[in-house]
Formats: sequence, C-alpha cells, structure tokens
Amino acid sequence: QHQLSAVQAGGAFGLLARRTRTAELSGLWRFQHRWEADATRALRHGDPDALDTYAAHGRVHDGDHDTVLATALAAWRADTDAGLESLLIAADTDTVRELNARIRLDNITTGRATAAGVELWDGTTAGVGDRITTRRNDRTQRLQDGGHVRNGETFTVTAVHPDGSLDAHPARDAGSGEAPVNRLGRDASASIRIPSGYVAEHVELGYAITAHRAQSTTVDTAHVITGPGMAREHLYVAMTRGREANQVYVPLDRHDDLDEVHHTDAVGHGPVTGREVLERILATSGAEPSATEQLAPQRLTRQQVSARRPQDRDRSLAASRGPGRDGPGLTR
Repeated sequence: QHQLSAVQAGGAFGLLARRTRTAELSGLWRFQHRWEADATRALRHGDPDALDTYAAHGRVHDGDHDTVLATALAAWRADTDAGLESLLIAADTDTVRELNARIRLDNITTGRATAAGVELWDGTTAGVGDRITTRRNDRTQRLQDGGHVRNGETFTVTAVHPDGSLDAHPARDAGSGEAPVNRLGRDASASIRIPSGYVAEHVELGYAITAHRAQSTTVDTAHVITGPGMAREHLYVAMTRGREANQVYVPLDRHDDLDEVHHTDAVGHGPVTGREVLERILATSGAEPSATEQLAPQRLTRQQVSARRPQDRDRSLAASRGPGRDGPGLTR
C-alpha cells in the first residue's frame, strides 16, 4: 500500500492491508548498497531521517529548474554512455515532455538521431535513431516475432515515411550488446511498420517517464526530478528503481507551495533547501482512502448524536423548530 495504486483503483487494497493480517516482503535484494536498502525502508514510511542518509552519500541535488534538469540529463547520459540501463523519472508529464525534447535536441546535435522526423501526439518529433514509447495496446499491429504492440513498450526508430508512419524495432536493453532478445523477451531485430494514425495519437519519445510508468521496473540507475504535487508514494517508487544508485534532483523554483518569494520560507529562515522540499513531500501521502474509511467520520457523528441524552435531543429538536413550538401543531 506504500506504492502507487492503479489509476481509479480506489483505496480498498490499503484498507485490507491495514485491517487484516497481511504478508509483507522482509528482504531487499535489489540494491547494491546495504545502506540504500535500509534507507528505502525509512523512505517508505515517511521518515525524514532517510533524507540525511541520501544527502550524506551525495544523492540529493537542488537548484533552479534549468540547472537541475541539465544536471540530471548529464548524469543520465553519462550512465547510458557507460552501458548502464538508466531511467529519467519526473513528477509530471510536462517535465517528462521537456526532458524528452531536450534529449531529442542533444541526439540531433551529437548525431544519435536525424533532424527529420514525424510529429508525435504531444508535439515532439521522432527521427531515425530516437527511442519511442507506444502508449496503447494494439493487437492488429504484429511484429515479426509474433507479438503485438503493447502499452509502455519502447522501440528504436529505423525509418520515417512521408505519410507519417515509421519503422521501428524493439529497443535493446543497455549493456545487452548484440543480444537478440531484450528483457521483455522481444526479438530486438524484429521490425514493424507503425501506421501514421497510431503514431499521431499514441506514440511519444521514450527517454523520460513518470513514476507511475516506472513502477515495477528495475534498472541500474535512476535519476528522479521532483515537482509540485509529488507525494511520498511517488518519491518512494521513483527512488527504488536503481540497483546501483538512485539520485534525486529538486528544482527549488518549481515548488510554489513552499516558497513564493525569493525562495524564502514564511518565517524568514532563509533559502529553502532540497532537503526541506523532500521532507514536505514525505509528509504528504497520495494514497486514496477507501469508501469505508471516508464514511467512518460521518457514521461516528451520527452515533454520537444518537447516544446523546433524550432531554438534550428534545432541546435540540425544539430549538430547530423555532420559538413557541413544542412539536407538530402544538404551541405554548
């Protein structure tokens, strides 16, 4: 219940976890460093002491929006160039789009992708060499390996066509070399022609993603950019994707709820820091309560009213009827 629930799933699972005897995993084997495994347990429960641990190991970075994004992108690029599988995770889709656009520009500048391409649903462009993500299951689009196009799958563009369609093959995992099959079991050499209608409505660049899409993924490193509206569950999921390292980047000028004038807090203690932003994120839960829990205060109020002494109820009833009325049709 400490992770992100499915969209519109409600709070029933959390209710069951809190009120019944449930089994929980006690061992953490994902992380290369024992300190990081321990820190994630504290992060999971909103313990701000975990932030000191991350900061002590150089995992917390803050600054203005442009600086933070540039720092995160440079770190992500260094990891991918070193053959590591790395994720860029952002708090919102606008930041995801901005990161994807910046990487696309860098790809063109460095020759990793062509400038000419096809326009995608969010206004960005994909050219040959770019990585894209499909956002809708489509069983009518069949790959040469017998599979079909799936929501959230990544492809590498191999050709673009004047009608807006494109050719692509399943993206290889970083560090896999010439391995013919990626971690999803896809034949990385299997090509597919993605029609223009699908490209225009259901394809986006596949470099940066949100925390919801990152959930259940395991990679070598993760670079997490926070933003307004981010809750503890988002931070916990994003900061537990990488085996070797998970870094968090805090754009101080984008957290308007913390700092509205010159990055100074309400009592004049000076500039807000990345740790302070993260502490407030940890204190904010985005978990949706169940209908049962939402109705509990109302039931309690009704029970309290019913439990009041009869003479108190009579006085309340008389007061609600106005002066001079003791009951239906009765006057003093």
